[in-house]
Formats: sequence, structure tokens, C-alpha cells
Amino acid sequence: MSGAVNMKLRASTLIATVSGVAVAVSGLLVSAPTASAAGNVGPCYANNFCVYYHTSFTGPQKIAGNMNIPDLKKVRYDNSSTTMNDNISSVINAQPGYNANGNGSIGLYEHINLGGGSVWIAPGKSMANLGDRNFNDKASSIWGIGP
Repeated sequence: MSGAVNMKLRASTLIATVSGVAVAVSGLLVSAPTASAAGNVGPCYANNFCVYYHTSFTGPQKIAGNMNIPDLKKVRYDNSSTTMNDNISSVINAQPGYNANGNGSIGLYEHINLGGGSVWIAPGKSMANLGDRNFNDKASSIWGIGP
């Protein structure tokens, strides 16, 4: 077997063991962190909602306890000049869970003022690549239903 084929074979069987749900990314099986109320979860603290400029929870980040943002053009990532509008690729919802009103979910909307299509992230869940839901770099507003 040639070196290139052997390396590709090894890469396709690589498994990263980080707590969470396994997702396929470019032929590799990696594990994305999931959120929990127990404390810090990967790059996101408990009781927060975190969005990231790049996939796999990398790049500029925005952390908030409650996110209700009708127009992401007006919001920049933490310590960055980059606006969040149409620039979100991964998210973690480290909210503790649902309360009696069903709160704790976070919705990303395609247009400002909660318009267009949406993707919802339940408490304790994450999405390492919004492209898997055809929503990479599409969010223009966020509705957070805090605990």
C-alpha cells in the first residue's frame, strides 16, 4: 500500500475522544463538545450561549448569558472588529436546561428582526458546523429564551 493511501486510511479512522456527539468532518470522525451546567464546557462557560466565527468552536467568539439581538450587524465578536452578521459558523448552548415555560433554547434567524428561516439549539447542545444544517454564515438575528 502506498504511503499516501496508508495515511488517508489512517486519517479516515482517526477518532478524537472529547465528550460529546460524534460528527463527520472531511472524512474524519471527531467529537464535538456538548454543553452542560456542570461548569466550563470546552470554550464556553455554563449558563451562557456562545457563538463562533469558525467551525469547531474556533476563531472570534461572543459569550452571553442571554442573547436577544434583532440585528447582528450592530454586534461585534468579543475582542474583535468582526461583526456577527452572516459570520456565525458554530454555537454552544450551555444554558442549564428547560424550565416550566420550555425556556433555554436559542434561535438563529436568517434575517434581521427574527425573519426568515431559523435553526434552534436546545439547552446543553452544540453545533460544531452550522453548514451541516445549511446555516453557515447565514444568521442575522438571535432570539434567546433564557432560563
